[in-house]
Amino acid sequence: MRLISCYIENFGKLSNISFDFEKDITSINEENGFGKTTLSVFIKSMFYGLDYKRKKELYDRTRYLPWNNLKCGGYLVFEINDTVYRIERTFGKTNKTDTFNLYNEKTHTISYDYSENIGEEIWGVDKESFENTAFINLKNDSNLLTEIISSKLNDSTQTQNVDEYQKTYDLLDKKATELYSKRGNKGLIPQKQDELNSYKRQLLDCDINEREIERINKQIKIIDEDIKDTEKDINGNNPKSKPNNNADLIYIDELLDNYNKSCHINSQIENLEFKLQMIQNSNLRKQNKLKTNNIIFITSFIILILSIISIFFSLLIAVSLFALFLIVFGFSLYGFSNIKKELKQNEADTVKNQIEQLKIQKDFLDDTYKEFIIRYIPNDNLENIVKSLSQIKYNLQNQDSGSFNSENEVLFEKLSKLKADKLILKNKIESLSEKLEQKEDIISNIDNLSEQIDILQDRYETLTDTMKYLEIARQNLASKYIGGIEKGFLKYLEKLGSNDLDKLKIDINLDVKIEDQGQLYKSDYLSLGSNDLVNFCIRMALIESVFDLKEKPILILDDPFANLDEQKLEKAIELLKNISKEYQIIYFTCHRSREIL
Repeated sequence: MRLISCYIENFGKLSNISFDFEKDITSINEENGFGKTTLSVFIKSMFYGLDYKRKKELYDRTRYLPWNNLKCGGYLVFEINDTVYRIERTFGKTNKTDTFNLYNEKTHTISYDYSENIGEEIWGVDKESFENTAFINLKNDSNLLTEIISSKLNDSTQTQNVDEYQKTYDLLDKKATELYSKRGNKGLIPQKQDELNSYKRQLLDCDINEREIERINKQIKIIDEDIKDTEKDINGNNPKSKPNNNADLIYIDELLDNYNKSCHINSQIENLEFKLQMIQNSNLRKQNKLKTNNIIFITSFIILILSIISIFFSLLIAVSLFALFLIVFGFSLYGFSNIKKELKQNEADTVKNQIEQLKIQKDFLDDTYKEFIIRYIPNDNLENIVKSLSQIKYNLQNQDSGSFNSENEVLFEKLSKLKADKLILKNKIESLSEKLEQKEDIISNIDNLSEQIDILQDRYETLTDTMKYLEIARQNLASKYIGGIEKGFLKYLEKLGSNDLDKLKIDINLDVKIEDQGQLYKSDYLSLGSNDLVNFCIRMALIESVFDLKEKPILILDDPFANLDEQKLEKAIELLKNISKEYQIIYFTCHRSREIL
């Protein structure tokens, strides 16, 4: 196959211009900005169109279409299998407005030998693979071999679609990273693990609380025994005697103060309970309003539906109903906004907590003076605390101090302390028991999270294993092609007269390595010019591999030897002349020194 000529009309910088192509090498030497890249894109677009719905091509369409809406396109004449054809294409803002026609240049009639996918039908590769091979600009692309292999497989009877490899691999990697990211220890698995550890710490606290309750109960048993023994001692010495000492008199004053505090707390509780009742009543009213507002909201949409239906009968009625809908709907939204602001559920919960805390304080204060009064007045019904405490105080002040011995005073003091200690311990048990009520929920959460983590871990391992085997499969598939590519690569290097053929290796990513003293190094260690020649030889080896059973492609070279010195440039141009015996070459350069004569 070979290109003969082309005509370009309003395509980028090129307008109303023609080009004739040589059979072997067409060398175009023009300054930068002339439109060499535009010409190469035009040739490619004649065979593949301008739009493949990829970001780059969408940009090309915007870039090369004229801003003044003039006709954009042209024609290209080429020969294949001894038949001369003429492709005519025009391009619009979208591919739907593009046109394509193929003519037999000899008969000037429309030819149906090829469709508008003529590029793929002639060369057997898609547009992207054609760009990555026949358009030689020496840009390195690590996914190049994967894309080329994909194009070959898509043309074969094999079912693999290597072109989807990177997308599949990236998707698997994204899903695996969402589960667990080694960088920063992030992801769903570490998140669940943190939750699990938190619940395990809570369960450990529960175990500690259980042991603490067990220890406190043992203490209470010991205190109960001490209380019994102390009461026996008191009853054995003088069962009817009552201690008369300054400690009890001072303690009575403290109990009276506790009673006053209890009364004050009781007054606070009553006020808060009244406040709570008011809040609850208010919330109940607001909830009733909310139900009413819901009915209004639903009604507004019924009106909307009726307004839509009435369009078919009367436009005036429809407009009226729609206006009514806006009023009702606005009113419902306004109601929702106010009700949401007025609901005070959080405030009610706060008041409840305050009441509970005050009741605990009151109960503790009440227990102190109730226990003391019953000790002195066993049959007192505790209806008048102040009267009872005052009576006890009076009796103690007027009793004969000699009637009580010091031993009884010590026993009564000990008994009072033991009972107070017991009360404190019981309060501790009650507080710890409240925390233990959550133990079953904690254990359930631990079991659920452990199961979730196991499932997520299995999923993560499945994803990583799939990624590993997918990469192995890609490497195995690529290795089937790399042998032929490496052979062609070394062939072209040999034509350049390279003396380092045995030191150059090529991997499945088309990265060239240099062996030096038993170590492999990247080709970056080569000079800029040598590296360009290496990449050129790789590209030619790829072209041989891709188009081995198809029509030879047109090679479009965009100044690939700009970095070569004079000696290397001479060898490279000689190599191009040899290649032009098999391939038609369009060679662009912007300097006369690199022009092919």
